[in-house]
Amino acid sequence: MGGNTLKNNIKNNKICRLNKEEYTEVSKQVITLLKKEYPNIKCGIPRSILSKKDFGDLDLVVSYTNNINFKELIEYLKKELNTPDFEYFKNNYLISFSYPFKNKIFQVDLIFVNENKFNSSLNYLSDNDFSNFLGRMLNQCNLKLSPNGLEYRFFFNNEQIKKESIVLTQNWKEIFNYLELDYEKWKKGFQTVEDMFEMIISCKYFLIPQFFNYYILLLFIKEGK
Repeated sequence: MGGNTLKNNIKNNKICRLNKEEYTEVSKQVITLLKKEYPNIKCGIPRSILSKKDFGDLDLVVSYTNNINFKELIEYLKKELNTPDFEYFKNNYLISFSYPFKNKIFQVDLIFVNENKFNSSLNYLSDNDFSNFLGRMLNQCNLKLSPNGLEYRFFFNNEQIKKESIVLTQNWKEIFNYLELDYEKWKKGFQTVEDMFEMIISCKYFLIPQFFNYYILLLFIKEGK
């Protein structure tokens, strides 16, 4: 998620980017590695823009259970990977670690979520910043889009009450129906960033001032064609 957390390997210029074929290969290897020790966990990779050619890191959503001890997991990874370049970074339910690949290091981010939030988290993290853009539009309706799903935020005198909110739905199809967006089209993925922006602009809640910089970028992309 964002990359660049493995400072020692960055300093030594060992962090690499992978093409799509290499990325797919590493993804399978990492999932196999995890399931070797934790056979019952569920893993999922957030979908990227389909035309994306290379990758700076691997985000892997992992269903969290109390059976996973993070300290033991890190020790397991260190032992199995058996490399002097092993490095990790932990922040709450995110563990980033260095994965050796072709004499270089590729960053892997494990994002642990409760099992009942697995699908909504996977959807939320897919398609680059798409969910972030949807969330900006929903803010004007006192709604919040997050890995938890669609939430209603309670306000009093224009201030949110102790950050209180209630989850309305974790069903992505229901969220798309509310926004009057084409869910079936979204399920197929976006071929380009431009395709993603086109869907954002088609939303009934889209306002240019909210997305001015992105809107100008889209016009620039169109002009360049």
